[in-house]
Amino acid sequence: MKNIGSKTITYKNPSHPIHALIQPVVSAMKHAKPRIAVIRYQALCRKFNLMKWEQVVVSDIIREACLSKGIAFNREAL
Repeated sequence: MKNIGSKTITYKNPSHPIHALIQPVVSAMKHAKPRIAVIRYQALCRKFNLMKWEQVVVSDIIREACLSKGIAFNREAL
């Protein structure tokens, strides 16, 4: 959750910064480039020094984004 002025937004809100960070991963999945998606996902995890449970949460957010856009998602890829 993030506070913006008097409003609090969650990660499900499209204006949350996480959506900008996962967009390159979703784009790579959209164009059927799972290797590039994995590289971008790993770079995201390294950049923010995510713990294992945080990586799982981000992976789930990416999966939900792919499914909502009708993009095939390979769970083993991330």
